[in-house]
Amino acid sequence: MPALEIRPLRDDDAPEVLRSFNEVFAAGTTELRPRTPAGWRWAYQLNPAGRRAFVALQGGRVVAHFAALPARTLLAGREVCFAQGVDSFALPSHRGAAGGQAFVRVAKAFFQAYGGVQDALYYGWPSERAW
Repeated sequence: MPALEIRPLRDDDAPEVLRSFNEVFAAGTTELRPRTPAGWRWAYQLNPAGRRAFVALQGGRVVAHFAALPARTLLAGREVCFAQGVDSFALPSHRGAAGGQAFVRVAKAFFQAYGGVQDALYYGWPSERAW
């Protein structure tokens, strides 16, 4: 089994992120609609506050993704970003120790890059299914 590659999300990752996201979230739920390329561009390419996302790949396949949508705001008179956690997942085959801890590893890389450095606050709400 190839080693996990963990790195920041790139534009050319979009097809694989969408494939994996839709496999994880769209299967067996009416809560979330499948993501589209247009929705991906809106969230990850066109956000004026920038991009906050990391991926874990194995053999070219996105097996885990950890992301947030940053929004610029003023806090005590200075501009900072608040970021809402979104679209984070691991394929079932890559969850837990048996899956190489892909989700935990990609989350750690994400927070090493962004947590406390670029953003003042992270928040999020689990989906009903995750809750």
